[in-house]
Amino acid sequence: ARSTFSQDCMEGLHVFQHMHDQGIGTLSGMFYCRWAEAVVQADTEQTTQALEVVNRGIAAGAQPLEYLQKAQRRIEEFAVTRGARSAQNQYTGPFPHSQHSGPIDTQ
Repeated sequence: ARSTFSQDCMEGLHVFQHMHDQGIGTLSGMFYCRWAEAVVQADTEQTTQALEVVNRGIAAGAQPLEYLQKAQRRIEEFAVTRGARSAQNQYTGPFPHSQHSGPIDTQ
């Protein structure tokens, strides 16, 4: 059966949760950033949940801390501005989908 993008995203969230439960990636800032990104991709209204994921990483002492702090700011900014973006039909989400090496645009 063919799955939808939404279903694929939800399955991805289960993978992140399972990895976290098994202690896999829990000290990697990138792990939490990607998890938060997957949360928002699955449902753009879930910025609170995405922030909770990032805060888990901060509480766990994941590194680099800068990735997590930047993700936190991007999610908060996205939550404030998403109404204007959706009105313009220009969704980009809090994480840019560009060809950079990490989940956070460093420029």
